[in-house]
Amino acid sequence: MKLHTMLTGLALAIATPGIANAQEGWAQERKVVSLYPHANGFTFVLSGARVNVGSPCEDNRMILPLSAQNYDAIVSSIMTAFTSGYVIDAAYDTSSITSCDTVVNRVVVYRRG
Repeated sequence: MKLHTMLTGLALAIATPGIANAQEGWAQERKVVSLYPHANGFTFVLSGARVNVGSPCEDNRMILPLSAQNYDAIVSSIMTAFTSGYVIDAAYDTSSITSCDTVVNRVVVYRRG
């Protein structure tokens, strides 16, 4: 993947406002520790404190559904964070807190100086 394409995806994911609502939480300053692309979307696991305490699966397992707005740009940003060791903030739907995968609607990727 060319650097231009990765940076474009990164800029789109950061600039996309997403859907903010009262049932939104943020997992902040996390590293992406594993990736799992599949037919229903893109699942990834974050480092750090527990996000999904009620999950019957891993506590920090997140999913970006295939139907999400700007899916390709956000997946590109998550993959860039994973391969480069960058830190992300992920906005998630707190109403999905009891399912295996906590639903993410946007991410911010940044590197620390």
